[in-house]
Amino acid sequence: MQKGKSTSASTTSHIEPAAHRFLMKVLAWWNTAIRPRFSLILLIFLLVVVAGLSAIYHSTQRQSRVAAGFAAIQDANNSTELLDLAKRHAGTSVGAVASLAAAKALFGEGKYDQASNQYESFCRDYSSSPQLLAGQLGKAYALEAARKLAPAEKNFIAIAESSKDPDIIAEAYLGAGRCARAQDKLAEAEKWYKTAASSGCSTALKDKAMTALKDNAAAASPALAQAKPDHPEAAAAPAQ
Repeated sequence: MQKGKSTSASTTSHIEPAAHRFLMKVLAWWNTAIRPRFSLILLIFLLVVVAGLSAIYHSTQRQSRVAAGFAAIQDANNSTELLDLAKRHAGTSVGAVASLAAAKALFGEGKYDQASNQYESFCRDYSSSPQLLAGQLGKAYALEAARKLAPAEKNFIAIAESSKDPDIIAEAYLGAGRCARAQDKLAEAEKWYKTAASSGCSTALKDKAMTALKDNAAAASPALAQAKPDHPEAAAAPAQ
């Protein structure tokens, strides 16, 4: 029994000096490394805290502005208000949505020249937007509606040649066909309609292309051309 007590006391005596030495090392480190620089370390810590809080504040404010911007787009009544929002939020996600919405509003108001210019501005300013294709198609439709048929045809062809979506390809070549036919370039219109029909598009678009082909062939017949309107197809509004 006496032997057990002696072993326990010996173990404790070994632990206590080790702990003391560790504490002394910590104290020495504090006195040599931390204490002389305590004010500087405290200042750096406070600066990090302030910077973090500032980042959180600005992030919250930015999110609030974005939410308010999108709400204002929803509440806008006309192209003028949307153009103002696009200008005030230029370069942001809100600005991109407002810019495209303004172009669509101008088209809806029958201001086709302004609409084509606004679509062009959207495509230039937000070239990485996922809505870029909508802007490109919108510009082509606006040019067609403004009776600027040659540039409209060119834009439709460019869209068709750059797209991999069969339906987009068909829609663009149908637009090119309409523009060509409206310029009395019936052979060229036939080419675009045939390309649309063979693009692998949906049945609805293929049927539309086949109907356009038949109408184009009828317009090419001197006997029927006088009995039918020159240009029965009207420009469609850009997709919403």
